[in-house]
Amino acid sequence: MHVTDDNILLYLEDELSQLDRVQLEAHVGRCNDCATQFAALARLPDALKRNVPVQLSNEVLKRA
Repeated sequence: MHVTDDNILLYLEDELSQLDRVQLEAHVGRCNDCATQFAALARLPDALKRNVPVQLSNEVLKRA
């Protein structure tokens, strides 16, 4: 079974259980499709911070 965007985001936010983290890491380590998906989502928070309009509040930016 492939990982979901939700699971990747929870992983990046350090909100997965230790078992779920290990399973996700193992799967991403052997599945090129999921590794590509993981890499794309891992870059998202930094991209949002760099390219977000300045009128957004700091609270919104922190949650992004």
